[in-house]
Amino acid sequence: MMARPDHWLITLALSLLATFPVQLFGQCPDGSPPPCLGPPPRSTAAPAANTVAVLYLDNLSRDSADAYLADGLTEEITARLGLVERLAVKSRNAVRRYRGPAAGEPVVVGRALGVAHLVSGSLRRSGNHLRVSVELVRAASGLRIWGAQYDRMDADLLAIEEDIASAVATAVAGRLFPRERASLAVRPTANREAYDHFLRGNYYLARRIPRAVATAIEEYQAAARLDPAFTAALARAAYGYALFLDWGWAYPGMPPETLLARGWAAVSKVLAVDSAATDAWMARAYLLAYQAPRTLAGAREAFERAIALDPKNAEAWHQYGWILAIQGDDTDALAAFRRALAIDPALDDYVTRVVVPTLRRQREAGAVAIKFEVAYLRALDFDPPDSARAVEVYARYAAGGAPSPAEYKALTDALFRIVARAAGRLGLAVHLHVLETFGGFYQAGGARPGLLESALNDSTLRSTKFVIIHGGWPHVGETEALLGKPNVYADISMMDLMLAPAELAQVLRHWLTRWPDKVLFGTDAFEGGPNQGWEEGAYVAAATARRALGIALTAMVRDRDIGPARARLLARMVLRDNAAALYHLGIHS
Repeated sequence: MMARPDHWLITLALSLLATFPVQLFGQCPDGSPPPCLGPPPRSTAAPAANTVAVLYLDNLSRDSADAYLADGLTEEITARLGLVERLAVKSRNAVRRYRGPAAGEPVVVGRALGVAHLVSGSLRRSGNHLRVSVELVRAASGLRIWGAQYDRMDADLLAIEEDIASAVATAVAGRLFPRERASLAVRPTANREAYDHFLRGNYYLARRIPRAVATAIEEYQAAARLDPAFTAALARAAYGYALFLDWGWAYPGMPPETLLARGWAAVSKVLAVDSAATDAWMARAYLLAYQAPRTLAGAREAFERAIALDPKNAEAWHQYGWILAIQGDDTDALAAFRRALAIDPALDDYVTRVVVPTLRRQREAGAVAIKFEVAYLRALDFDPPDSARAVEVYARYAAGGAPSPAEYKALTDALFRIVARAAGRLGLAVHLHVLETFGGFYQAGGARPGLLESALNDSTLRSTKFVIIHGGWPHVGETEALLGKPNVYADISMMDLMLAPAELAQVLRHWLTRWPDKVLFGTDAFEGGPNQGWEEGAYVAAATARRALGIALTAMVRDRDIGPARARLLARMVLRDNAAALYHLGIHS
């Protein structure tokens, strides 16, 4: 879905603010500068007794290709348990990082996921024989509540799913009601081979890369051919086509028009038989958004239908939030984002589903850069992130609450690099608001450009272009040192409102002597009080900057540092060419 170019800052801000509740501008309620301390720390309440997470089963088969089977069994057990309304089941996305050796002790995993019970186990296939071992433990103590081992043929996989889900549900919730037993016993297909293709499709779809999603579509189509009544498989195929269109991927040998036609054919066929197929409504929403990127006609209603059918669908809430944001309903959009994060408080999933797609859409809509106004919120000392700590903080506060200053820093240390890295891969520059003496919203010492040294030395950010907005005033010497890095630039906005032309000319002369291709012309436009509108402010800033540039170049020619031709070239570079090259604007002298 394409956002309006003039709305991209709002949608991006919403997506990032949904991660942790802090004010973007202004002071905290107690009058102190952000990060706001919030209310006193809350005591950590014990998870509700009906909460459970199904950890991914270990694949003990000799053939690593059987990983799809272990993952598929895990996800289907999770889905079945989710049908029992008395249970609160963590989604597969929330538990994805707690698998294999990374799972850790039950008490640690349980605390991180906020659940009282954990299901874990393993799967081994030998020929047509399956051995599935599974146990349910109390997360707080690690004590085993229930366990079983199933030695059956692989044709009995659906029966194994049903038996495990029923046993876990009974152990956690008590005796099941007839309707609960009935929901656990529903089988999507009676065709074993079709179901195998379906699980393979799920495995590839979860990887969310073009080649894997294309393979997933083939698996779903194979399942639907084997069992034409297997609507779940056809709905997933439609969803796969929709992802290709929404993400702008190229499908080998198939133009977008064909993808769209195939997607609509699959959606129509599924909804004609099963109007409650959530995946089909999700696919319909994506297809409608692709067809009408400006109006998004019908997409909002389709996502609303998907949410009504499956209120625990985090992706539906995420996408619904984007629709609302694009349509200008920012309050409800933020509420939708929070609902999604409450369901799936997983940082990796948030980055994959929200951050990267947001940046990609804004790039396609005409954006050339993203701006971090982070100096309003914290110091610029972005230390090497503790990824595990960031994930923990994110999961704890995604749905609400205020992190401590230390937690806030740990999370934003990681988020800064994540967002900047993703922006660089998409060809978006990263603007950094660095101006120590303006605004009074942050600690003055925390806005020094030199504090960015650690982050700018990160080898994983080499492809990202950084622009020090406002030149880092008054620490222009630190900015000049940073300009020596191949991916760092500086603009002179705000400096042309704060300095006299002769003062700004001195700064420009220093920078142009060493880094002529790194200096960008820039102005700020805002109201300066009742006697000065933003138009006048913009004019004064532009006039000051041009005059300062003229003074600097004239002095350089006078002192024979450069000749007149070089001066004219430097003027074009600062006023136009440097920015054109940085932002890939296609403007030539």
